[in-house]
Amino acid sequence: MQSPILLPFSLSVCALLVTPSLAQQRYSTGSFEAPEFSLGTLPGPDLFSGQDGWILLGGSPASAQIQSNIVRSGSQAVTWDAAALGAGGGFGELRRNALFSHAQDEVLEITFDFMIEASAQPTEAWIVITQYAPIPCSEQFRWLVKGDGEVWIRQGTNCASGTTFSHTGVFLPKDTWLHARTVVDATNDLVELWIDGVPIAQSNVTAFAPLPEHGFTQIFCDIPGDDRMHLDNFLVRSRPHDALALTVDLERVDSAGRVVTEFRMHAEASRAFQPYLLLASTSGSSPGTAIGGGLTLPLNADGLTTAMLSALPTQIFAGFQSVFDANGYATATFDSQIPLPVLLGTTMHFAYVPFFPMDAVSEAVVVEWQ
Repeated sequence: MQSPILLPFSLSVCALLVTPSLAQQRYSTGSFEAPEFSLGTLPGPDLFSGQDGWILLGGSPASAQIQSNIVRSGSQAVTWDAAALGAGGGFGELRRNALFSHAQDEVLEITFDFMIEASAQPTEAWIVITQYAPIPCSEQFRWLVKGDGEVWIRQGTNCASGTTFSHTGVFLPKDTWLHARTVVDATNDLVELWIDGVPIAQSNVTAFAPLPEHGFTQIFCDIPGDDRMHLDNFLVRSRPHDALALTVDLERVDSAGRVVTEFRMHAEASRAFQPYLLLASTSGSSPGTAIGGGLTLPLNADGLTTAMLSALPTQIFAGFQSVFDANGYATATFDSQIPLPVLLGTTMHFAYVPFFPMDAVSEAVVVEWQ
């Protein structure tokens, strides 16, 4: 039953909304939701035949399907069946070229949710590779999950360094949704891997080439077994070097149903246990709101922002006012509690600011109500 306290607040938020922002997003995403994606085969053999430019090399494209039965969030996700790669499928390479406006001094991040099923014959390795071009080889970072669940990372600078891997000693559970975050920081010649907000590996890269205006990411199924990998909320983006990282599971939500979507804040370990405040606006992110100390929060404060400041904490905005954990990581959940069809066509921007000290702000993320 809907709480008698939460229902009026949900409706009052609707009443405070204003004209949707026309600001353009800085990043490209593929979250596998309708109407952009349809149930059925995801990739094609080239950029032009798969959904949203997804490609599969090696094996049958039909091995990677968009389905609605096993999802992390929203209503659709991808299931990649190793056993269905087909005869001669000694490997499969699932990839997407993500094109977006990208400044040379920004940080590239690739985030996605994944789950590897337990099986009698696990795949030898599920491999994630990040590079800025397929030819010539320009690998920035490679990490993989072995059949026994252990995470390995590639040691060295780029493709020229060979295929030496190191064990992390971290074993990931099967049949469990996990959140992966790969960070490529060309400014500081640094790459990082985070799983569920925990730093797994970090490596200095001394042979970075300048990043062009795209991110090239692929997932390999190496020596397929009879297991499956599920993928959801796949996102490739860049963020300003001095902005704290923020992502959201669903950038497009259905206003005709109850909406539940999770935000992830990566403020790094130097901000362990520091309090923060995550806010929203329906009036765009530029020019933003001055909050003192020379900082500008990338939100144009409006009625929604004011309502949140007076109402937090609440079940609708769970975790929007809290503290980071020991790794400087936190999650927050927006739960509309009820369908909000009045929000159809509305664009919300979200951003956070840490306190004590208040010396930085996050990037802004977008949630569009369809």
